[in-house]
Amino acid sequence: MIMFRPAASALDNDMSDKGPSREQKTITIGIVGGGRGGNQILKYIAGIGSFKVLYVVDVNPAAVAFESARRLGIIASTSMETTLKSNPVDFIIEATGSRTVYDRIAAIVSDSTEILNSKSALLIFNMLDESRKMTNSRVKKDIEAIRSDIVAETERVNHFLQDINGITVGMKILAMNASVEAARSGAHGRGFGVVAEEIKSVSERTRALAKNIEKINDSIVEMSTRIDQSLENLK
Repeated sequence: MIMFRPAASALDNDMSDKGPSREQKTITIGIVGGGRGGNQILKYIAGIGSFKVLYVVDVNPAAVAFESARRLGIIASTSMETTLKSNPVDFIIEATGSRTVYDRIAAIVSDSTEILNSKSALLIFNMLDESRKMTNSRVKKDIEAIRSDIVAETERVNHFLQDINGITVGMKILAMNASVEAARSGAHGRGFGVVAEEIKSVSERTRALAKNIEKINDSIVEMSTRIDQSLENLK
């Protein structure tokens, strides 16, 4: 049976004293075993905001997880007893797979610290990782569908803009014709002149509006590109 409960002092007492509205407490973790398994666990936990690894312990000073630990600002130590006693944590993950090491850890730490063996830890983290991938896959599909809708709508806007630009050209030609007629008609053509100026003004305002819509459309296209980049990072 896998035991995976936080220490009473870490969560149970905190929740009972402060109630459910209190912010979630960061769970502190120590890793004993700096091999590939310990390194894998460390890298996974380092990406979870509610977990904090305080140290990695291994008898081998060249353990692969030590480099990762130092890069993350985590204690990398070859002295298990000293490190465990001076850095109390909520959980210790025994990542060596050795029963002897597990028993040594149990003899050093208090009963308030939970000890999780490597197989149990990897099982749990792999399950969480698979759950994360499934969630990301669903989110990715939803975002891709939204992006497709955005692309379709921007194309529609482009077609509308082409129509608007065609109308403005027609209005300009109409304004020019009205101006010519006004000039030919002299005093009797003043009405044509007023109409010509108004048509010209509307044409210019319409063209300015079309340019603003085009800018907004370009911004939407740019956001669509950014969505593509975000989808690439969503693995």
